[in-house]
Amino acid sequence: MITLLIADDHPLYRDALKGALSLSLPDLTLLEAGDLTATVDILQKQDVDLLLLDLHMPGSNDLFGLLHIRKLYPDLPVAVVSGTPKPFSQFWMAISGYPSPSVKKFRMLTKSSLNWPTRYPA
Repeated sequence: MITLLIADDHPLYRDALKGALSLSLPDLTLLEAGDLTATVDILQKQDVDLLLLDLHMPGSNDLFGLLHIRKLYPDLPVAVVSGTPKPFSQFWMAISGYPSPSVKKFRMLTKSSLNWPTRYPA
């Protein structure tokens, strides 16, 4: 069983993600949080395989939320699902340098053919 946490302050966006993911991965456990505090609370209580994180939700202050979660949970795979005008390459360095063992574990669990980069853009 794979557990994903969708952390986004827009309920309709969370519902859309849940619907799309549930169709693709039927053995999926989906958790939801609407702000950074709720996200950290869930991460403290639940074993999560992947965090889908909005950078612009309450308490996050853009990169602060991502950096805070990376500090607390350095091995947790995080995918940024945020509509941001900033170039995406700015976020790669904040997320991590190279895929951690838990990213590899998630890839194995989902038997995904995702193309995980071995180097991140500068």
